Amino acid sequence: MSTTPVNPGGSGAAAGNVDAITYPLSPAVRKAYEDLYESTKKSFEQTNDTLTIKELGDIELWIGNVLSADDEARIAQDDASFTALKKTVADANAGLKKVQGDMENVAKKIGVIANVVAGITAVLSFFPTI
Repeated sequence: MSTTPVNPGGSGAAAGNVDAITYPLSPAVRKAYEDLYESTKKSFEQTNDTLTIKELGDIELWIGNVLSADDEARIAQDDASFTALKKTVADANAGLKKVQGDMENVAKKIGVIANVVAGITAVLSFFPTI
């Protein structure tokens, strides 16, 4: 299925300025397309006229293409957001890993220093006048 909306009139001007629409579609624009799609589907049941059925089929195809393209734009946007989030998390975790290593080294030094201080305290305990 093509994801490019088809202009039934063949003229860019007749279809309005589609460049002014942001993609993915805003919720209001998407809802209008969805409502038209549902209305078109219901209209199939209410007519026997072959020309009307053909036109309704064309409308359904065009609107389906727009909704599919919008779905793809939303997925691409979500993929980009997820990729950016993964990079942010990876960068933060790399920083945390470095800080963890640095702090572990400090903790080891503190442990060594604590032993030295305990030793000094033990020695000085024999000389209370100092």
